[in-house]
Amino acid sequence: MKRSWYSRMLFSYFPVFLLVVTVLIFLAFMVITELSRSETEKANYISTRYVADTVERTLNDIELGVLQEIGNNYSYNDFLDAPSGTDSPAGSSYEIVQSMNRLSERFSLIDSIYVYRNKDKLMLGQSGYVNPGQGQGLEAEYLQQLSANKQQQGWSAVRMVQPRNSQDLRPVISQASRLPIPWGSDGYIVINVSVYRIERLVDSLTSGELSFLRIKDVSGTPIYDSAPAADGQNNRTLSKVEAKNLGWTFESGLRAGRLFDWISVISYIWFILGLLTIALGIVYIIYITRRNYRPIHQLMVRIQGLQPAAQNAAPAVASDELALMHNALDRLVQITTDYERERYENLVIQRRELFQDFLSGQRLEDAAERLESLDPLRAPGSSKPSLYSQPS
Repeated sequence: MKRSWYSRMLFSYFPVFLLVVTVLIFLAFMVITELSRSETEKANYISTRYVADTVERTLNDIELGVLQEIGNNYSYNDFLDAPSGTDSPAGSSYEIVQSMNRLSERFSLIDSIYVYRNKDKLMLGQSGYVNPGQGQGLEAEYLQQLSANKQQQGWSAVRMVQPRNSQDLRPVISQASRLPIPWGSDGYIVINVSVYRIERLVDSLTSGELSFLRIKDVSGTPIYDSAPAADGQNNRTLSKVEAKNLGWTFESGLRAGRLFDWISVISYIWFILGLLTIALGIVYIIYITRRNYRPIHQLMVRIQGLQPAAQNAAPAVASDELALMHNALDRLVQITTDYERERYENLVIQRRELFQDFLSGQRLEDAAERLESLDPLRAPGSSKPSLYSQPS
């Protein structure tokens, strides 16, 4: 079955319209997705930078607070200056223990703190003295590293310590400052910061449901990892921040699937808007096509009304407006040609009758009018427009 002119006009617009709208929606989706990804990475970097700065600032505050306490408390110097194997004079060791306990209460991240004297390898902790044997048993390896590496600075890698009167091991990071400050050689004050408390601090600064965060020390040992081992393989790292003073690396990103879920919300919105745009475009195309087709439809109705016989004789042709118009135009040309031919033949007869009337002298009362209307003397090549022309 042949399509009507209206159907041809309508369906000729739809492919281009759908193609353009589809491409525009696809490009808009790609742009929005890229902008969302870029903004997500930027926000993730800012968040990671804030966590790194907070942890670094907190540890620096602990280090500075301890150094200020040592500088203002001369009991530490008395402990270092005391003879080997003896207590500091005037009960200064008690004041040092109280000072270290105050520091531990002031800075909640501190797990333990103690003073180490080189000349007799004596340790003074928060609970009192530890004899050399016990001291080497607890912190021997770390203290040997301090003695071997005179230039060691900053916080150590994660290591395990065993609290006094306990069999449990706890992960800490340590900071050792030489005594007397700043570059003395009489001993050390060692600050052990709990890794578990650092983790709690980081937990309070991050959202574990949407993002993950990994912290590694200078040797690559994990300090903190919020991503479970099973899900961590599919997580994508978006930001990597280095805390230069600590030598730590903070890696963060969105959990697997979270970025896709977040962008999917935007894609659904754009998809719905795209469908609404296509629907409105289709309605507009139908409306404007019908409006433009209305004069043609009225013309077809008039043609069909003038040619009922032809319409009944050729119903297949009548269903095609272009064919119907072509058929009507052919018929009109044919009718006009036949009419012109008959009129020319009548004109020749009338001229012949006028000539015979002139010869016989009959019907001369209107001869002037007949001569003017028939114009038998007009030259064929005259510039005057011809009233009648012989059909070819």
